[in-house]
Amino acid sequence: MKTIQNVLIGISLLFCGGLMSCTDDTETTDVQQSVKPGLYSLDITLIAESGVKSETRGLDTENGEFTNEYPYDYIYIHSAKTDNTHQSIRIPLENVEHCDGCQGIHMQVEDEDEENGGGYIIRAGEAEMTLSADDNVYFSTIEGPYWEAETSGATPVSGSDVFVQNDEINKELLKSQTYTKDELVNLMQQDIPTITMTRHVTGFRVYFMFTQVTADGSTDNDIDEDDWISELGCNPSDFSIKLYLGPNFCHQYDVLNNAVVSGDEGGFYATNDQTYQEFERVEYSYTTGDNGIGLYRGFGYVTDASNYLLSPLNTSIPATDFSIYAFIKYKSSDYSSDEGASWFQAQIPGITLETNRIHYIIMAFDIEDLRSQFLPATTTLSRTPWSAPRKIGIKPIKVICN
Repeated sequence: MKTIQNVLIGISLLFCGGLMSCTDDTETTDVQQSVKPGLYSLDITLIAESGVKSETRGLDTENGEFTNEYPYDYIYIHSAKTDNTHQSIRIPLENVEHCDGCQGIHMQVEDEDEENGGGYIIRAGEAEMTLSADDNVYFSTIEGPYWEAETSGATPVSGSDVFVQNDEINKELLKSQTYTKDELVNLMQQDIPTITMTRHVTGFRVYFMFTQVTADGSTDNDIDEDDWISELGCNPSDFSIKLYLGPNFCHQYDVLNNAVVSGDEGGFYATNDQTYQEFERVEYSYTTGDNGIGLYRGFGYVTDASNYLLSPLNTSIPATDFSIYAFIKYKSSDYSSDEGASWFQAQIPGITLETNRIHYIIMAFDIEDLRSQFLPATTTLSRTPWSAPRKIGIKPIKVICN
């Protein structure tokens, strides 16, 4: 099976039944020649091919990586157009009797002769679409020609658009190559028909914490709740937080042409629907250069294991612009407003804009920064009746981007 550079081989369409050609021509058709008019029909079974970690498909939330499993029980075939003449058919996966444990799709292509215009008709179940001879098609995991983000408001600092993380939108986006009529029919005549799907999203999980820095430079930086209370005189839950990630995301992605729509200015995703949440326990361990185990454990925010952010990226925005904007409040019961909040920007050195990758972003900060910036014993804050978020200067003690 052929692997294409930076392409995920994940959907193999395996020929499991006899090919039926309703033509009068009994000769074997060379896949390099033009196909003969007639009806081509077969069952195609979707199986997953094992692959290396960066070339697999499907999100395993338990282990936090893309797997080689096709993630849906359907696939769409599209006419290769982006205007109002675009057509698509949703093809469900079905059990295939002659292949134990397999599911697949059943599709028909009727290739019309020149007297009838030379076009072709694609049928799946009760649905069909009629195409001209020079119309191309492709497969993808969404119904329309464009992926579109859901927008809700603007960031408090830059005024950039904020995108809503939506399970129906922020999910796997896979697309095949584009096929001509002849290529599609030839595909159906191969002994092992294979459709190669590429991934067009990147995944993110964030660990953002405040911890106690080890004075001796040890790789273990740890604080528990009792030590936190002893050191700072308050509970971790007295602090609340929300994060903005961006601006390297997009409003709209042209699936057919594998590109962000021209003029897209990017935007941000926010944690917890832009609502503050109390500090929670955060822990991240890693392998050190001498094959030891390093540890950062403290309190802050961590992406829930079932809630990885998946989205296309706006690669026209430099990767060096990618940042996390942290908004923190102390002893506030108002989780929906930015009143009384403080914020700072933390850039992510070394981050890339590659698709088909899960980014783990780990940022650790010293609890002494919380003491100096928030605690009344050392900080006097001048507040008006409505206090806009104030910018503060906090630098991480450690940034890891895997």
